[in-house]
Amino acid sequence: MHGHILQLCVIQAVASFLHLEPKTATVLRGSEVHFNCSTDETWTVMTWLLGGRPVLSISEVHGPLGTDDSVRTVNHSLSSVSVWELVLMNASFSPTVQELTCELLPTTLSRSTADLFVQEPFHVDVGHVCD
Repeated sequence: MHGHILQLCVIQAVASFLHLEPKTATVLRGSEVHFNCSTDETWTVMTWLLGGRPVLSISEVHGPLGTDDSVRTVNHSLSSVSVWELVLMNASFSPTVQELTCELLPTTLSRSTADLFVQEPFHVDVGHVCD
């Protein structure tokens, strides 16, 4: 009997998911970039981290906590799946690769990551013409 209960727990754990999409995004500095974090797991707080630093926290009950002009969220959740879109607006990040993480609390085992590549806009200097 105990073996069957353990099997059900393992099957249930495998069936739950946490996805962060896209897995890789490239953005020009100063532009905006969109990510979606979706899960069917039970959670209290969804935390978004960029380069290991908190960008936004979302309460499952109250929605986004705090305000930041460079971040916008959209709730696309359905009854069986939580889906939150994070929009990083006017990306003023340094040109680099940064890891974006969607993490569910209270459990720290539920996290998904993506890579954000920030590029400098290309400028053409037309003021100098060679003879």
